[in-house]
Amino acid sequence: MFENLLNWTKNRLPEPQAEWLVSRSRVVYSKLTSDSTGGKSARAAIMVFSVRIFSAVLAFALQVFLARWMGSEQYGTFVLVWVVATMLGGLSCFGLQTAVIRFVTEYRSQKDFRHLYGILLAAPGIAIFASVLVALSGFQMLYWFGDQITSISVLPFYLALICLPFMALEEIQEGIARSYEMPLTAIGPAFIVRPASILGVMGFAYALGFPANAVTALSSAIIATFIATILQSLILWRRIIRLNNAEFQRLKPEEAGVEKSANYTFQFRYWISISLPIFLAGGFYGLLLNADVILIGIFLNPEAVAIYFAALKSLALVHFVHYALRAASTHHFSQFYAEGDIKGLSDYANKIARWTFWPTLLFAVIMVLAGKYILMLFGTVFTDGQNLLLILAIGIVVRASIGPMDSLLAMTGQQKTAMWVLATTLLCNIVLNISLIPAFGITGAAFATSSAMIIETAAMYVAANRKLGIGVFVFSSGRKSAVEGYVS
Repeated sequence: MFENLLNWTKNRLPEPQAEWLVSRSRVVYSKLTSDSTGGKSARAAIMVFSVRIFSAVLAFALQVFLARWMGSEQYGTFVLVWVVATMLGGLSCFGLQTAVIRFVTEYRSQKDFRHLYGILLAAPGIAIFASVLVALSGFQMLYWFGDQITSISVLPFYLALICLPFMALEEIQEGIARSYEMPLTAIGPAFIVRPASILGVMGFAYALGFPANAVTALSSAIIATFIATILQSLILWRRIIRLNNAEFQRLKPEEAGVEKSANYTFQFRYWISISLPIFLAGGFYGLLLNADVILIGIFLNPEAVAIYFAALKSLALVHFVHYALRAASTHHFSQFYAEGDIKGLSDYANKIARWTFWPTLLFAVIMVLAGKYILMLFGTVFTDGQNLLLILAIGIVVRASIGPMDSLLAMTGQQKTAMWVLATTLLCNIVLNISLIPAFGITGAAFATSSAMIIETAAMYVAANRKLGIGVFVFSSGRKSAVEGYVS
């Protein structure tokens, strides 16, 4: 079928252009269909990116619906509380949602089924237990200091805390699914099932006569998150049990180092030693992503939060390129490192950087040019955020020039380095936001956030160069600095 399409194209174009197009198409097709690491990553990235494009349309429609339905003030309240809840849901995993990718990939590569079964059993339980403790601590903090929250009602924060265990379990299961190369199972629940369910539950609540406010929206989000997490659990664990059984059956028990009567072992000390720096780095990264929205909520009003968040959501498609390649490449970084192939790691990381940068640049230009008309969908008041698009897009594009560098460092034993880079970047981001928001409002927040992204990019590039001997940049192949066996 593919060859017939190429022949049809070749017969309808001038000879020089047709020959070039056909030859390039064959090269791309062969890479996409190959069983190499690059081919698998490309297919996974395309699948993830396709899902994210669909989910972007769905999520954008949901945000437009919520903004028009609730009005800018109630929408801003919902956005602020939901951002805090999402951040806490990720932090409740204490870094295990990222570290589990490394552990599962490492154990599967080594055919270490005893420890593989141990981490698969322990990770969800740890996430649920920790998130419940975080939620209970949050309830207590709201009980003590809830009267200090004057700009919005404290009830939405109570509702958001109920969602934390489901969010934490979903984060862990996403990491496990990514390590097993199940991109749809990893991101489908969070990016398709959840927004679709929120839209459905909200519509049903509206039909029943519930008020269009932040409380109704957050209640709908709780129900939607529960649906998405349960569905993900049913699909994921059924497939993992089948895959693990198939892999185990291909080995003799003495080769796998595991007895069927005792088929799991826990390495809590090792897991904590790896997860803790990743948790700190992930916490800094989560705060880095959300500090602007939270600080706007502190210094300004819910309407300002709504306008700023609408601009961020309008640039969501630009962010998705980075996310798709990050989801597709993280476990391969770990695989190259586990095999000691630093040259392969360098070439692969630079390839991912190029795949990240050029689509990001293209989408950024499109979104900035069409920004005014996109923001008008939220309502006329939201066009005040038009000037934010270019400022934020610059930071996003610069950050894309080195690809998912934080994941590269985390998967190659440099999680502490990533932690310190993100901590420094977060500090700069907070200082800049606190300095610029009171003087320049949401425009100041955009400048602060974009500047922080540029600082992070420079620091991550230097860190990878010094710690791994790898120069990862969109215009660099990395071959000069990559040295086999460099990592000690």
